[in-house]
Amino acid sequence: MLFAAANDAKESGYLEYKEPVVTNAASTASTFLYIISLVAVFLCVLAAAYFVSKYLGSKLGMQGALNAKSILGILPLGQNKSLVFVEVLHSVLVLGVTDQNISLVKEISEADDIEKIKTDLQKKHKDTALFQSQKQSLEDFQQKIGPVLRKLPGASRGDVRK
Repeated sequence: MLFAAANDAKESGYLEYKEPVVTNAASTASTFLYIISLVAVFLCVLAAAYFVSKYLGSKLGMQGALNAKSILGILPLGQNKSLVFVEVLHSVLVLGVTDQNISLVKEISEADDIEKIKTDLQKKHKDTALFQSQKQSLEDFQQKIGPVLRKLPGASRGDVRK
């Protein structure tokens, strides 16, 4: 009886293998939509991360944070050792900074001394900026004139530096 039922199912076509029908158009469209949805979700996550970091950064960062301009200058003393001049309220703190420690060296609250420190540090910064500007213009000149010098007749013998 069991064999007879199986035989009847085979004759009716119920147990015959049929090739699956693949439609490329629907498959391509669904893949394209899937990729677009992945990109959209990724962009939403990036936007959310950006706005959350901005919000939290502004809320948490302002609590007890000093303005970036409150650091007047840094005086290196040696490897990983320096003096940092920080303006806080109406005084200047001179901090000794090492790898392991930050300590208060001196607190300066006299207005005349504070102005003198500010002008000295600004003058030092201007001198450094002038040196950097001159160095950059010399490097630019070297970049411009180098190819010209390499084309000279003696350049093939190695007389002109690269």
